[in-house]
Amino acid sequence: MQICAQYGIMPEILGYGKDTDLLDAMQLRHFDIILLSKDGPEGFLSARHIREADKRVRLIFLTDTGRYAVMGVRLHLTDYIVKPFEFSHLVRALKLAGIGGGR
Repeated sequence: MQICAQYGIMPEILGYGKDTDLLDAMQLRHFDIILLSKDGPEGFLSARHIREADKRVRLIFLTDTGRYAVMGVRLHLTDYIVKPFEFSHLVRALKLAGIGGGR
């Protein structure tokens, strides 16, 4: 919210507890950016399902390990952030996604 407010953008922020809920919502609407915070192989499986559902969505992956970063390239992630992270890392990722003078 802080980043969007800084650039005069009013985001609609939605949270989904289950992958299936997000994937169902993706059938009904377009998402510009998805921040996926899920660790380990399950997180990457979720990222792959999201990418299969929408090849254009900007997907920022938040995880506890850099172990899967190379796989992130294959999924065309906008950014891959390892937790814990600094606020500046999220700012950079959102700029890459087109918020605040990015793309």
